[in-house]
Amino acid sequence: MKAIRFGLEETQPGQELNNVERMSLEIGDLLCILDYATMYGLVDWPKVDEGIERKEKQLAKFLQHSNFDN
Repeated sequence: MKAIRFGLEETQPGQELNNVERMSLEIGDLLCILDYATMYGLVDWPKVDEGIERKEKQLAKFLQHSNFDN
């Protein structure tokens, strides 16, 4: 959400990468952890689906009260 708010190509002071590059690396980290968690049986997929639905509702509410274009 911050990348959308401040600009995808923005490079923050003290950072070498722009927001898209930094977010992409973070998503790579997350996907790696998800792979390992799945491999070791640590993921309850129905709960993951519940979490996705909950986050989508939170984001919809947030976006309603923001200046973002949907």
